[in-house]
Amino acid sequence: MINKNKYEKPLIIFATFLYPLFTLPWIIKYMIKNYYIGYILFALVMAYLAFLTIPYDTWDITRHFNRFEEISTLSIDDLLNYRVFLLILNFYMWIVANLGLPKEFIPFSITFVTYMLYFITLKKIVDFKKNQNKYIYFIIIALLLITNEIRFFGVASGLRNDLAYAIFIYALVDFILFRKKVKFYILSIFAIMIHISVLPLFIFFLLSKYIRLGKILKIVMVISFFIIISGLSEVVFYKIMELLKPFLQSIGLYFHAYMDPEGHWGSGFWVTRNFKTILFERYIKPLPFYIIGVYLIFNNKTLINKRITTYIYLLFIFVCIISISRTLFDRYNYFFVLLFIFVYLISINIDKLNKFFISLLIIAMVLVDMGSIVKYRDIYLKSWAKALYIPLPVNMTNVINKKDYIHRKSL
Repeated sequence: MINKNKYEKPLIIFATFLYPLFTLPWIIKYMIKNYYIGYILFALVMAYLAFLTIPYDTWDITRHFNRFEEISTLSIDDLLNYRVFLLILNFYMWIVANLGLPKEFIPFSITFVTYMLYFITLKKIVDFKKNQNKYIYFIIIALLLITNEIRFFGVASGLRNDLAYAIFIYALVDFILFRKKVKFYILSIFAIMIHISVLPLFIFFLLSKYIRLGKILKIVMVISFFIIISGLSEVVFYKIMELLKPFLQSIGLYFHAYMDPEGHWGSGFWVTRNFKTILFERYIKPLPFYIIGVYLIFNNKTLINKRITTYIYLLFIFVCIISISRTLFDRYNYFFVLLFIFVYLISINIDKLNKFFISLLIIAMVLVDMGSIVKYRDIYLKSWAKALYIPLPVNMTNVINKKDYIHRKSL
């Protein structure tokens, strides 16, 4: 008798390299079974969609594409002096360009690596829990939380920020589970070099070793939550910025667009957008963050150990204080939610899973997804419809031109 299962994986892998969207049910099945091939193929599908995505003309990826064209003509000496703070990404772009690969390979490859880092991190946690009851149930919950929280368009357009976060979370979880201290510090420094936004996350982790978890920290966290809910974060944030501005300017880490009251991507963002955008960005998009905040306030249990719990509390306070700055809030509340999910998955006993909290969190993430679907509705058909009838190898010969960019019709 022929064993059909023997041929299933090779056939699915082959089919994925032709029409990946149609193999998603089998890919998800492999992920639920915690097979590496499932994670690899899902990351490949996301990377493929990133390759095909025709961006809005205001997105970061359009600037990356412009820089790719400039970098492709530079010598190695000129490259080392070209926008040094982007050196790692620039060097990678230069390699890709000199290999003769298209600019679309940049979002393709970085999206693949980012998703794989999150999935490898998840697999380590799942393997750590494999002897517990309800193992499959745990994987399904974990996949729902993580795949819903990863912001695909942020990964495919921003590139550096999400990749740096994925590296840092991977390194931190590795440190938590296996105490690989040297690996953690090396990867953390590398993540900081990719995107400077990882620096405060790294500093808070170092501080968490010396700050004792107690009632005072919990009280500060409650006050911080009140500050963000009441809208008082603007007062607190700019008072702190007045104190820190000279120091941050002296080390080149003061960004006017994010940190000045009139900054376009800081608090100035809120006065230039329409009601629907403010509703989504201020209340719907960070909904998982708010729900986790309520959970932390009423939860008295330690998350893994006292240091990690302290670190989570410090990050929560930090995100609440910076919440008036749209871009800083968007980046750090996203990181916080992702990190909390991984920490929570490590710390919980599957049999004692808080079903109400998990259900609420998943519902909130689905609401965010629905809002994103509406927000980015111009992209899907224009970018991805051809993936339904044109095979992957053919589609990956296509080039996105500036005239193809989607003009943002509303704020």
